[in-house]
Amino acid sequence: MWYSKPNSLLKDAIRSITGRLRMSQSLGSIANDAVVDTGENEPTGVLTVINETDDEIAIWAVEGNTLIAIQVNTNFSDTLTTASKINVAFDTDQYKVENKLGSNKIVRFHFVA
Repeated sequence: MWYSKPNSLLKDAIRSITGRLRMSQSLGSIANDAVVDTGENEPTGVLTVINETDDEIAIWAVEGNTLIAIQVNTNFSDTLTTASKINVAFDTDQYKVENKLGSNKIVRFHFVA
């Protein structure tokens, strides 16, 4: 049954989630061999990267600077400079996305902390 007035526990949960949710950001078209800074450096959460050009997705849990695969398409890697992949890794002070697939790719990046 749907209630028109959520209880206070539900309101608090919604506030907590929406206060930490990051809107997705399109990284746009990433040229082959290009590396794009995401500006994201949260220590924990869930990271989703979508290759919109080829309709592929990677989902990782983030713990510190470590990515733990949840569901990762074979065209993704969690190590920069890996050939023939879209690479996602923490480098210096933030997560970076690198295109090594051989042609421009349109990529979207989501992070939930």
